[in-house]
Amino acid sequence: TMSHFLPVQMPELDLSPSDQARIRNRSSIMARHMFADADEGLMHSQVNALLASLHIEPTEGTGHFHPTSLHPHPEGGMADW
Repeated sequence: TMSHFLPVQMPELDLSPSDQARIRNRSSIMARHMFADADEGLMHSQVNALLASLHIEPTEGTGHFHPTSLHPHPEGGMADW
């Protein structure tokens, strides 16, 4: 039989709101690539499980990536990259 693994509880990381947004956005982008052929619900559940283990709330309670959360960085790059 297949074993089921539960997420390990991470210690509090004391991440700033911008760090949390960066992790949330990058995780959502990566999940869209990794689960491109899978049900979107699976992708969101995986991202939400990761965010929960890091004590990061999903955006607007959905776990969806919002492109409007990416803001241009003063040096010309993207702040969330």
